[in-house]
Amino acid sequence: MVTKWGAFALLVFSAAGTAWGIADWIDVADCAAGRRHCDTEPGKQEHNGRNMLLVLGGSLALCLGIVLAERVQDWRPTLGLPVGALTGTAVALSISRELGVWILVSVLLAICAAVPIGLRRWTAAE
Repeated sequence: MVTKWGAFALLVFSAAGTAWGIADWIDVADCAAGRRHCDTEPGKQEHNGRNMLLVLGGSLALCLGIVLAERVQDWRPTLGLPVGALTGTAVALSISRELGVWILVSVLLAICAAVPIGLRRWTAAE
């Protein structure tokens, strides 16, 4: 039971964290006067370290969550992906509403909805 909830929580946080990191990469915030992190473009601030940590940590947690869900041989923990995708969508759209963020949100929702359906059919076939 703990493994199922752990996999669910990992998948929620991995989808939300990955969406946050990618959406922040898409929308680079304007620099405030006196900030020292404006190194690539004048007037722009980048959070490359934080975004890299969010995307790589989210990807690692995603792999670990899928392995845990596969270990318990139950598809229901993977329902954390759509929950995390909805959370990530809210975070991404709160950052920006550019075209790139809308594409990210659409792809994120489509993939995170398809994975539990595919795993359910795969486990039912076995």
